[in-house]
Amino acid sequence: MARYTRQVWAADQPKLFARASGRGIDKALKGGASALYRFLENDLDDKEVHRSYVTALVRGAAVWFSVELYQRLPVLLPHVHRDNTCRRLLCLDPAHVKGRQGRTGERRDQWSTPTTTGYVRDDNSLIKALPNSLRVESSAPGLAGRKLGGGFVACHIWAMSDATDPWQNSFVPNLVWLPRPFDLYSDRQGHFVQAVLRSESARRYRSRATDAPQETAKIWAALAVPGRGSAGGPTGNEFVNSTRWQRTRLKKIGPAR
Repeated sequence: MARYTRQVWAADQPKLFARASGRGIDKALKGGASALYRFLENDLDDKEVHRSYVTALVRGAAVWFSVELYQRLPVLLPHVHRDNTCRRLLCLDPAHVKGRQGRTGERRDQWSTPTTTGYVRDDNSLIKALPNSLRVESSAPGLAGRKLGGGFVACHIWAMSDATDPWQNSFVPNLVWLPRPFDLYSDRQGHFVQAVLRSESARRYRSRATDAPQETAKIWAALAVPGRGSAGGPTGNEFVNSTRWQRTRLKKIGPAR
């Protein structure tokens, strides 16, 4: 009987593949990120220092979409449905010489194909690609004016069970880019980093009026938010999105409305 494994085509392929195959965190990270994660989790005995250090780094290094973009376009890909199973299955049977193509009746790559309800299937690739052309506005010299490199990972602040909802999936307050290895904390249910990110997201966005007030109110109501988030000006790092970039987004989703 043929054996199969998933081919994950994503910027963070080692992390995702390691999680899927149960190989653990060390196989998912490389070099300094892995060493830093192990130090924070295993070698830093002072838990208060650990919490303070991680919180400061997450707040200082996280990159968000701007409040202005949220007000204009709170859901970036309303036509996209999160489906981590959409990528093709590869046959590993040596006798099966057409493993890359798949035989009739076998599953193939279904990325970007329509779901039964008409949404576009995506394994998070479209989310990750959103800020590729955008530079970062930041007070940190290492980030200011630059585009993000491969060391940053697109993260959902609320769980994937929530993000499978097409509108929650690309809801601007649900998206943040974190440097490795701190992206791993965003996936750990109940971890204090999740609470930090959710509070920060609510503080940045929740009190802001948008061009779709009823829709955004429904999305916020469906998310577990610690407190209501005090109004205040955004701080930290933001993607600088131009009017042209926004028009491109609107042009792409316009036919899908």
